[in-house]
Amino acid sequence: MVYVGLVILFGHFVVPFCALLSYRFKVTHHLIRRIACWVLTVILIDICYNVLPALKDEHGDALPFLSINLLWVFTSVIGVGGVCVWAYLKSFPTTKLIPIRDPRIGESLTYHE
Repeated sequence: MVYVGLVILFGHFVVPFCALLSYRFKVTHHLIRRIACWVLTVILIDICYNVLPALKDEHGDALPFLSINLLWVFTSVIGVGGVCVWAYLKSFPTTKLIPIRDPRIGESLTYHE
């Protein structure tokens, strides 16, 4: 389990920090998507590593990190996230991104000019 701790330690900060030092990685869309997926994966591993030891087997021992419960966690996150993304994309064409009735909309649209 030392390796999981090292992945959490370096995956949260060192890897994204070193990757984002390069300007090319920050402006290339597929590379920044990979870095974002990496960060989300490390966050999920961190949450699982901290929460799953609370689950006990029939003898009262903590379940191992790499078990069938981790598969259930990943599939539930993907399922709930998929439903949220679907709902967002479904409502996206019917809603306005700019507040139409805001009295200061003209001022805010020309703020940097």
